[in-house]
Amino acid sequence: MIGKILELVTKLKKDEQGQSIVEFALVLPILLLIVLAIMEFGWLFNGHILVTSSAREGARVAAVSNVQEEIISAVQEHVSGTAVTVQEIKVTRPTDGEEGAISGAVVVTVTATMEPLVGFFVAGPYEITQRATMRQELRFDTGN
Repeated sequence: MIGKILELVTKLKKDEQGQSIVEFALVLPILLLIVLAIMEFGWLFNGHILVTSSAREGARVAAVSNVQEEIISAVQEHVSGTAVTVQEIKVTRPTDGEEGAISGAVVVTVTATMEPLVGFFVAGPYEITQRATMRQELRFDTGN
């Protein structure tokens, strides 16, 4: 009886040649999902950084210029050549009647979309909205 058990254990030990391949085949999809999730997170995080810095660049231009085209151009140039598509640029500045109109804060809000890298974790275009605030350095005639 004990001999048969030892023979069975020895036989099972010899039949483990394909075990590593089977384990690898079972673990590989999970590892690939983790790697793709990390890549997707990095891709979208980079988009957030780009939109934030483009809003800051627009606010920097808006602090010294009242020309809307210059502000839009600065934001668009900052994201040109990337996967980020700017949808809306909104500039808010204090009017002449408000307190602090000379050195008040100018706020630039940028709304953009970005296509996901893989598309498995985030569906459709991913919308990013960021804003930047800077002190207005010159007094502008706002037409009010």
